[in-house]
Amino acid sequence: ANMGEIACEVFNFSSKGEMVRRLKNINRTEVVEQFKELCPKVRVSYYARCGAGNNLHGFRACIAIFHLFMRDSEVLDLCASCVRHCVSEHEANRDVFAELSVP
Repeated sequence: ANMGEIACEVFNFSSKGEMVRRLKNINRTEVVEQFKELCPKVRVSYYARCGAGNNLHGFRACIAIFHLFMRDSEVLDLCASCVRHCVSEHEANRDVFAELSVP
């Protein structure tokens, strides 16, 4: 659920696909809170890592966050930590993440 919520903050969804929102239209507090909830789960649970990687829009949102929040060390640290845990000891997530691009 957390990755989906993060994706909903970062993207506008339409019949044409995902479009990255402008930084000013993203609720930073919501993104931070979602990452704070997600990180402990994916750190300790393989099944949480499976869930986080289940829908790729969450990983695409993380890639977009690296670009959007490039000057916000708190958001970048939380995002990087979650991504690191999501791909650790999970080959499918690691391989998929390496192949993703952002719209």
